[in-house]
Amino acid sequence: MRSGDALEALRQLNRLRSSENSPWRRTPPAGRMRGIDFYPPGKLVWVMASAMRRFRRKHGRYPSIVSPMGFNEKVFWFKFFGEIPVPCGGDKLSTHRFIPQSLLDQLQCAPLVWQSNVPKLPDNNALPPGIYYLKANLGCGMFERITYPLTDELRLALEERASVWLRSRFGFDDGEWWYNTFEPKLLIERSVCGTEDAISWNFYVLNGHIPMVGMFVKHADGTQESSWLDASFQPLPWQSALPPVKQYRIPDNCEQMLHFAREVARPFSAVRVDFLQGSDGRTYLCELTFSPGNALSRRPPEVDALLSKPWKMLR
Repeated sequence: MRSGDALEALRQLNRLRSSENSPWRRTPPAGRMRGIDFYPPGKLVWVMASAMRRFRRKHGRYPSIVSPMGFNEKVFWFKFFGEIPVPCGGDKLSTHRFIPQSLLDQLQCAPLVWQSNVPKLPDNNALPPGIYYLKANLGCGMFERITYPLTDELRLALEERASVWLRSRFGFDDGEWWYNTFEPKLLIERSVCGTEDAISWNFYVLNGHIPMVGMFVKHADGTQESSWLDASFQPLPWQSALPPVKQYRIPDNCEQMLHFAREVARPFSAVRVDFLQGSDGRTYLCELTFSPGNALSRRPPEVDALLSKPWKMLR
């Protein structure tokens, strides 16, 4: 940790602590926690300084935790002061807990066929032949599209990769602390999209408003694509560095997906709610993300404002 980063973190923390709206004067409700509750005081300064350094390298300035303005700054603030449900926040094995009672007959998670805390995958005769997704229950990017039965060579490679996932303390040193409040596990879900590559539909829900919808797909060959739409499912002028999603159609139930996203996100001031559209015509809840892009996504000012404007209540 560089001294300048630590001094900036201390300066802002001390200013916020002494303000009338100091988060330290409040206690989160039962079942929720904040970064300032999770990290010991000394560690909090170290982690915030580290995260501020990454933010500055990406955006050319330090973020403000005293009066955050843009979307990235608000995501940064939320990592340390937002009230996140624990231990289920971020745990892919607990995603089903966020489905409201009123939607249980309309919305579900992808079928879970296996879970374990050791990196030894099921034998070939333990699962029917077909397409599955191997995932870690924490973090992001730790997933692979697999096809059973597995070859011996692929099995070995997957188990080595999965062992790295299980050893990860994802987010601990960068403020995404909630991924460290539950036991790391591996899971396998049956593909709900048949032989097609799954497109994740990502709804940014901010105080009940949905200003942007993202699409993300990781192909079997490892290549990735993403596209960004507005609330009417029309492409935004801005797109990310990844190639755009080439083959997709707007789901027939897009209005229903918007409703699902708002209902799932209702307990939170800001969260990204991700869905899959199954080949059976059903919608599947994939996961909830409380720090989209980890405050490091580069977007044009107008897109950052589009996301920041409805997020008026930081909670």
